[in-house]
Amino acid sequence: MTLRDVGLFLKFEKYDPLNDVHNSHNNVNNLITLPPKRRRTTTTTTTTSTTQNGSGNTEESLLEEKYLITCNIYDLDLKSTMKYKHWLKVENDLQEIYNSTNPNWRHCNRVGQSMGFSEAKKTRQRDK
Repeated sequence: MTLRDVGLFLKFEKYDPLNDVHNSHNNVNNLITLPPKRRRTTTTTTTTSTTQNGSGNTEESLLEEKYLITCNIYDLDLKSTMKYKHWLKVENDLQEIYNSTNPNWRHCNRVGQSMGFSEAKKTRQRDK
């Protein structure tokens, strides 16, 4: 899997305290509370949701908003199980080569071990 075929999907949902998924132990650390924003309400005799402050004027109330943020990483280059097992086997077989050093083979010569970076660069340019 390389970064070319990987997708990152972010999902922002308004928090619902009645939703079991939002309240699950997996999502407890994914809740974000935004700073409260001020909402101006006018107190009149017909509205029951606002509180009169004695003067009959407008009153500011603070509203906190919570959101659930979910992040998923997807491999967009999906392969069959057999192809994945083959890829895994090849990767495991090549680990020996990845971690080896052979000064006679320029592709297997670790930079910084047997020679310095600038020497290795000169050797590669000379071999081309």
